[in-house]
Amino acid sequence: MLKLTQKSKENIEKNVGLKPEQIAEMDFSAIDSHIERKLQKKLLPDIPADKRLQGRGSVYLYLHRIIPLSWIESKLTKIAS
Repeated sequence: MLKLTQKSKENIEKNVGLKPEQIAEMDFSAIDSHIERKLQKKLLPDIPADKRLQGRGSVYLYLHRIIPLSWIESKLTKIAS
């Protein structure tokens, strides 16, 4: 388990507005909503704006690595026979 120093606990409480013990008992959405109310703006994920990171579909479909259920069933029937 991670132990925080007293200085770290004070910094978290000062910046977030909650004690670390309170944060540990809360779920993620409650923490996010508390921080959004404190900042008075919506939290945004820190994702770099890189065009190469756009979703292009499933890699497994593209590489034909998804095994259809019919193929698995045919192999199982051959083994069972």
